[in-house]
Amino acid sequence: MRLIGRSREQLKLLGDYLGLCRSGALKELSKRLNHRNYLLESPHKFSVADLQQIADGVCEGFLKALIEFASQHVYHCDLCTQRGFICQICHHQDIIFPFEFDTTIRYARHPQLCTAL
Repeated sequence: MRLIGRSREQLKLLGDYLGLCRSGALKELSKRLNHRNYLLESPHKFSVADLQQIADGVCEGFLKALIEFASQHVYHCDLCTQRGFICQICHHQDIIFPFEFDTTIRYARHPQLCTAL
């Protein structure tokens, strides 16, 4: 369940990026969500169908596919890429994003600040 929660957090952050993009990627993501847009709004809301998919082992793959689609868009979209960050600690030139949980840390006090690991 922890992995599902982490994926839902990532999906919400990615949805925030796509929501600001003019490319129509959010519309495509919404189609892939099968009208379950609450997945982008609150990582803590679960429907009974979600819980059943988690129990059946289907939810993880579904979320991974959504995250892959959305993150690939962000990485390849000029507008979305410009909304990335430079690490405030090491100032390395690689662009980092808050949804990159494996490579960045997001500070609770200042959620807009991310640092590379």
